Amino acid sequence: MNRPSIIPALLSFFILTASGQQAGQSKAARLTSKQDTVIASMTTRTAAPTSSARTIKRPIDPAYTVQVGAFGKAQYALSYQKLAKERFSKNSVHNRYEPLQRLYRVSIGKFTARKEAAALRRDIMKKYPREYSEAWVNYIAK
Repeated sequence: MNRPSIIPALLSFFILTASGQQAGQSKAARLTSKQDTVIASMTTRTAAPTSSARTIKRPIDPAYTVQVGAFGKAQYALSYQKLAKERFSKNSVHNRYEPLQRLYRVSIGKFTARKEAAALRRDIMKKYPREYSEAWVNYIAK
């Protein structure tokens, strides 16, 4: 929706209506009363910050994993973890809780090299393109 082009149309509608004209009548007529005033304003809402921002500190010697989901409820994370264990039995499947973000992160594998985790992610994406379309390589502490 292109908002800037709508505002002049709305203002002309209000001016014509305030002058006593119907919306379908000609715009050539002028306002006869100088007492009619149209006040228009635009407001925007901004959400209040829910928590203070914190700096994410990367571990000195991180391990890499493929994160496949993040959930606000433990029951959803546990069922997703169970499904991942069934599908990827060769790799370890982790479920970590992040208290500041109130999220349960489900991830697959624990690798010393990022390339290994990226290769697993590619394999996951080939085998399950819809289910794990938003999977990504993440780092964790060893």
